[in-house]
Amino acid sequence: MCKSRYALVLILAIVFAIRANAEVYKYTDSNGSTHYVDNPENVPEEYKDQVLAPADLPKITKVPSFGYEAEGSAVGPTSSAKVEIFIASWCPYCKQLEQFLSKQGIRYTRYDVEKSSIGKSIYNKLGGGGVPVVRIGETVIRGYNPDAVLATLKRAR
Repeated sequence: MCKSRYALVLILAIVFAIRANAEVYKYTDSNGSTHYVDNPENVPEEYKDQVLAPADLPKITKVPSFGYEAEGSAVGPTSSAKVEIFIASWCPYCKQLEQFLSKQGIRYTRYDVEKSSIGKSIYNKLGGGGVPVVRIGETVIRGYNPDAVLATLKRAR
C-alpha cells in the first residue's frame, strides 16, 4: 500500500512538472477575440505570425555597480536629471525606495501604477514587469537598486 502511494505521488509530480513547463501562446482573431493555446500548432495559419514573432521587449540599461561605498557620495537636489518612480502601495521595496530617495535628498515624481492612469500608461510604455521602476532621464532601473540610482544620477550631473 505504501509503495503504491509513493508511486502515485511520483507520477503526479512528474505530470505536474511537465505541465508547469508548458508555454502559453496568445493570438487575437479578426473579430478582436483573444485566444490562448498551449501549442503553436493549434494557432490558425493566418494568426501564426502573432505567436512566432519575437516579443517587443524594452531596451535593457546597464548601470555600473559602485558597491555600498557609493552611499556616502551625496547625490541630492544638485542633479538636474528628472527622477520618476513607479510604485504600488502594497510593495515593501517601493517603500524602501522612497525612504532611500528622501534620505538622499533626491527629488522625484511618484506614480502609483494602480491608482494613477497617467502613471500606469507611462509604466506600461516602459515595459511594466513589476515594481518599483525608476526612470532617470532615458535610463530605466527595474527593482530596488539604490546603487544604480546613485550611479545614474552621478552620470547625469
